[in-house]
Amino acid sequence: MKSMKFIFDDDDDEWADEEEEEHEPEAADDGENVAEISIEVLLDQLTYEGGSAGVGSDLASICRRIASPFPAEEGVDCAVANIVHLRRTNVLVSNHTGTMAQCRGPAGERLREAGAVDALLLALFRLLVGGPACSCHGVSLPDVVRGDDRPNRAAAYSSLQDTVAGVYRDRLGCELPSGDVLLRALQNSALDLATSALGGVRDLACGSAGNRAAILQWRPPDGPGGVRNGAELLGAYIRRYHGIDWRDIVLGLRFEDEDESVKGASYTKRGVKELRLLTNTLGCIRNSSHSTSDLCEAFYSFGLVDLLTWRLIGNVGKRAIGRLPRLPDASSPWREACFRCACALINISEKNECTAKKVGTNRELTLLLIESWGGVNMNDIRATKRGLPPLHLGLVAILNAARDEAPEGDVDDVVHYVLEREKMRKGVARANNLIQRRSR
Repeated sequence: MKSMKFIFDDDDDEWADEEEEEHEPEAADDGENVAEISIEVLLDQLTYEGGSAGVGSDLASICRRIASPFPAEEGVDCAVANIVHLRRTNVLVSNHTGTMAQCRGPAGERLREAGAVDALLLALFRLLVGGPACSCHGVSLPDVVRGDDRPNRAAAYSSLQDTVAGVYRDRLGCELPSGDVLLRALQNSALDLATSALGGVRDLACGSAGNRAAILQWRPPDGPGGVRNGAELLGAYIRRYHGIDWRDIVLGLRFEDEDESVKGASYTKRGVKELRLLTNTLGCIRNSSHSTSDLCEAFYSFGLVDLLTWRLIGNVGKRAIGRLPRLPDASSPWREACFRCACALINISEKNECTAKKVGTNRELTLLLIESWGGVNMNDIRATKRGLPPLHLGLVAILNAARDEAPEGDVDDVVHYVLEREKMRKGVARANNLIQRRSR
């Protein structure tokens, strides 16, 4: 087993050059296990020991650190080593791709040239498929559906090195927690890193055709994984939640830690993390599909359109008898995710004719997309009288497909109305432009 010295005596200049960053761990819920609190204290100390994560270092070096293998991939079978690595990587990702300002324009171009897109996608790939087979089963995102390997993994992670155990006793004055507590800490760290990495990819894809092209051009390492490029990797993250509705995600009904409910709410900590991860993934799809034909084709070929359709149309809330589903209101924690899902379908439809036809022949889905774009209440045609903003070209393609594929004389009233309004708007805009040109 490899040495654990690097955790406690990190002499990497990228960590040590900067003044140590203050970091307050999140407050624990009432009744949280003491062992779980103390392991969080130790992990925070180890994560931030030696200074902040590479602030001021060159971007290429930062990207290499983000893309570096997990300790488990190099034979280090210790939970603490892998957790600290995940958390340090998460700090690097957050410090350098954590805001839109860091990822757009020239800053985003510099990040791509330094290898940021490839590094983030590689980290996401490792988290999704896990490392090579070893006694701890690699480091990966936890199973969404309850599995049978949990006891084996917990037992593997409870076998820590004497060095780690000694430091734990010296610093905190208590014995190591159970493998189950460590396993949960590892799972949460993996979820946090995946969420941050997806947020970075989402922001890098916004407004940069070069960064969007880099997503499609990325290739995974040789070996199992089931994805061939960055588009399929993002699609695999959507597929991870297929068959699980929004409420089950946030309530943690499919997860192992149902007892960890957030104080004052019925949502679990794990559920909230999973929802944020899915929301960021949908943001990646939305941004990367903007005006990028090759990516849209790759998304369609992967089957992403069907996954997004199920996610949106089957999970927007209970419907009353005789009424169509509506997008969730502001009280639903998955409202943002639904709108990102709708925008992704609209973007893909603009550049992929097959998607436009598939979506346009689904009346419920088409009306949901109209609602997402202009706030139209699909259950009340009078709501459209307030007018719509100029239609996205993808939505126009969907509505035209809905009209063209409908039996003669059987075009949906809402589709017909919205298309006519758009036709009138364009006519007025052309007339105004003509008047302006003649007045010059």
